[in-house]
Amino acid sequence: LAVLSMRKEEIRRPDETTLKQILDDLRGTVAEVTLRLIWQAGLSADEVQALAWSAVDLSAAELRLPDRMVPLVDDLAVCLRARYAWQAGFQSAPDFVALSDIRRTHMHRVSLHRAARKALDDGGLPDVRLTDLRDDFIIRQLQTRDWTYVVRVSGLAISTLYANYAPWFTNRPALEEKPVPEVDEDALFRLILAEGPTPAGMSLLMTWQLGMTLREAAALTWCQVDLAAGTICLPDRTIPLLWPLKDWLRELRDGRPESADPHVLLTPRAEKPFDDLRLSVVVRQTLIRGGMESLTPRLLTRLAGQEEGDALLLRAASEQGSIDRAAAMELLAAEKWPVYNRLRRLVEEGRLVRIGARYYPTGAVVPPSEHYAAIRAYFQTYGGGYRKEVAELLGVELRSAEWILQSMQKRGLLTKEGQRWMLPPGEN
Repeated sequence: LAVLSMRKEEIRRPDETTLKQILDDLRGTVAEVTLRLIWQAGLSADEVQALAWSAVDLSAAELRLPDRMVPLVDDLAVCLRARYAWQAGFQSAPDFVALSDIRRTHMHRVSLHRAARKALDDGGLPDVRLTDLRDDFIIRQLQTRDWTYVVRVSGLAISTLYANYAPWFTNRPALEEKPVPEVDEDALFRLILAEGPTPAGMSLLMTWQLGMTLREAAALTWCQVDLAAGTICLPDRTIPLLWPLKDWLRELRDGRPESADPHVLLTPRAEKPFDDLRLSVVVRQTLIRGGMESLTPRLLTRLAGQEEGDALLLRAASEQGSIDRAAAMELLAAEKWPVYNRLRRLVEEGRLVRIGARYYPTGAVVPPSEHYAAIRAYFQTYGGGYRKEVAELLGVELRSAEWILQSMQKRGLLTKEGQRWMLPPGEN
């Protein structure tokens, strides 16, 4: 046995050769089915006891549990197929996988656990618990697959996975720039409808449909929700409500007692406000279990308001020749830092060029990396120049040209006599 210490308890990983021999010796029994479902599909003992054949898709080789789908490995698929054929020979057998070998009735969880426990004891693994088999399944997945996949097939909370299985995160992908994933809007909307008026479902609607950040969703109170007008009033903007969020908010408000906390999103048990981190984990886990691990709440927020806002800024910069942050804030009716981050992203994407405090359309001006070469060549030809000439040369405004020239003067690249700019002595 490989005994490893973890935060929750010791994990006694089974000897694989011994366990496979036990499973071969148990061929065709309910104990084999139970042990294989725990060790090869990561089910808990209670999930095995409650598993119905309607949740087993042998043609697609997967288990469709209430909170997740688990693929079937070949050995487990063969075992379940044989067990199904055995059960099909009975006229009135219950629609459960865990049937007694002799009485052919649905086994109680205590009896099922006892049968599996006896099989391990008799086979030479008396110290291995059923929970150890599930732990071993999770560890094997972590050693070969991405953690988001493990969350999806195990049903574990992200926080539980990190807290109890961190030593086995050996296959985490390197941090690198990834392309923005395409959003399957139909699949995302189905996932949201399946969640209903839960914190995760409502947060996804607020980020994806309304362009709210997760922080804004967590801080939202009922005094900011105007159901009569169909709006949410945030400090910097008013957002119209869309279906089904408006109906869900009304349903939620009508079901809350007057003494409840004024925040819209409350934790299920304690009914306390969410902090940003906890709400992010809840939403992220919902996306992962829905097969959308490439999506994040931040990405959904960005996609919601990005296209319209970007188009406004680019059009204004094109029509006016340039735009500064103050004009962008007024145009978007937004605060300083969100506008700054949007402008910076447009620069990084190559859609705007920043010169000083102004932003110009790409292609309309000489890029900053070529400023000195252009000015040097011009001054070598004409012996120097004035600010207006430099502005026309670079395609920028007079104020931006002055800023460029002063920056080069501070670096010793240019000198100034009166209003005329020149290269340093010996450079002409």
